[in-house]
Amino acid sequence: MATPAEQYLILQELSKLAGNDLDELWRLALQSGDPFAFILDTYPELAAQYAAVASEMSAVWYEEAAPELDYVPTVPPPAPLEVYRQSAAWALGSGDGVDDRVNALSKLSGTLQRNIWNADRETMIFNAEAEGGARWVREAGPSACPFCKMLSTRATASGTYYSSKDAALTVVGRGKEMAESDRRARARGETRDERHRFRAGGRKTRGTRKLGESYHDGCDCRVVSVRPGREYEPPDHVLRFEEEYKQASRLASGDRAGAGDLKDIMSAWRQIEQK
Repeated sequence: MATPAEQYLILQELSKLAGNDLDELWRLALQSGDPFAFILDTYPELAAQYAAVASEMSAVWYEEAAPELDYVPTVPPPAPLEVYRQSAAWALGSGDGVDDRVNALSKLSGTLQRNIWNADRETMIFNAEAEGGARWVREAGPSACPFCKMLSTRATASGTYYSSKDAALTVVGRGKEMAESDRRARARGETRDERHRFRAGGRKTRGTRKLGESYHDGCDCRVVSVRPGREYEPPDHVLRFEEEYKQASRLASGDRAGAGDLKDIMSAWRQIEQK
């Protein structure tokens, strides 16, 4: 049985192997005379193959988390090849993919890594939802950015688990969506309704990332399923993130402990990391 730490290492190694194959694919693309078309034709298959391996391993890891339970994990339907083709087109950017070869390859490598790790995340979520009674947390890797570290402290700080796929996989916000009447009223400068209640102001993201934004390229956060009857056991590095968050919060808020704006806390956290 692979421990969570070993699972991280396995996914990282899988990403490295995929990166090596991508480098060879890129070399062949530059020799083809039409790099843009070559990558669009070949990259989807490469990404799909490695994503399938990640998904199959994740299904095994899901079962190993509670082998005594009756539920048998399965692999979710694979993403359409068009999804990977769109990622490649975004990475190449221009119509020929050779204007900035270094930047294009870097972006392509980032999308490949994200596709592999997303396959792992999606498999965990797919089985947790199918089994019923399971929950999950977002767990950042040891070298995560402050924002991802903050998200991974949710369970350790308050014992709160993610309750929906959207919450676990994307950046969600606080607040209430605006109805059309609220939009028109706020455009007129009216913040309260006829009953003197504050009108909905729309959802605002926690931090600086856009609403609905998924895991970024290079992100090694995972969705860790917590199967029925089990509790989340955070690794040592996530417990360390909680202490870092407290330190950053104190640095950002001064004497007003816990009152710091999240943007200020993230800035303070980056300062701590640079020391």
